[in-house]
Amino acid sequence: MIAAREAPAVQLLGRLRSRNERVFYGVIGFVGLTLAWEIAANSGLFRKSLLSTPSAIWKAGVTDIGAGTLWPHVATSLEEFAIGFIVSLAIAIPLGLAIGWFRRIDYLLNGLLAALNATPNVALIPLIILVAGIGFESKVIVVFLSTFFAVVVTTFTGVQSIARRHLEITRSFGGSRWLAFRTVALPSTTPYILSGVRIGAGRALVGVVSAEFISANQGLGFYIGFFGTFLDTARVMLGIVLFGIFGVVLGELLRVIEHRFDVWRPELHR
Repeated sequence: MIAAREAPAVQLLGRLRSRNERVFYGVIGFVGLTLAWEIAANSGLFRKSLLSTPSAIWKAGVTDIGAGTLWPHVATSLEEFAIGFIVSLAIAIPLGLAIGWFRRIDYLLNGLLAALNATPNVALIPLIILVAGIGFESKVIVVFLSTFFAVVVTTFTGVQSIARRHLEITRSFGGSRWLAFRTVALPSTTPYILSGVRIGAGRALVGVVSAEFISANQGLGFYIGFFGTFLDTARVMLGIVLFGIFGVVLGELLRVIEHRFDVWRPELHR
């Protein structure tokens, strides 16, 4: 009787696991890590004042969300991220395509981009603050630069990796340069662009935190730094967890979009 009742539940878990193993095991891993963290803290394996505990982080989140003090920081960080990220994509993708497709533009800009890409963005933050001030604009610029180079580099690398035989076939049938770009170069480069966007999104989040640490009076980076000075590790960890959740959600959305274009990835059909 008990076994008969348990069978549907076991079958349901089996169906959930088979349909989406990534989410299923991801949730198990998250729950397991949370339980291990809580148990280790309560067992005295480390000081709670250093890493806090999941239960304390949850209480801090409920308190600050209920009081309305957390949302302005979340909204500010998301706005800085969104504007800097979108503007960066709007410039970096066309520029990367142009560098990869036109030889003279490649000669003109490749060395400059390589030098700027090798410069840590954190080192530029003081200069950005001097030029743009400590307000909203400087954070957007940092996010822009954090995303820009990753997307440009992967985009023009994708264009330059196009199989020359495909372009030669298009031209042998009388296709124009524009037709070759639209039907061969762009589809072949799209998976590289999406990979660059995913890398750039992670760097953009780092840019938000870095800029808000150095100069800000609002945002999750400021929230983490402010409560860190008071040794309120529960709220420090809450800010870190929120950044992590946003990064995971954004990464999964980009992964789904990237997966839809996997059929355009040349190496999958060799």
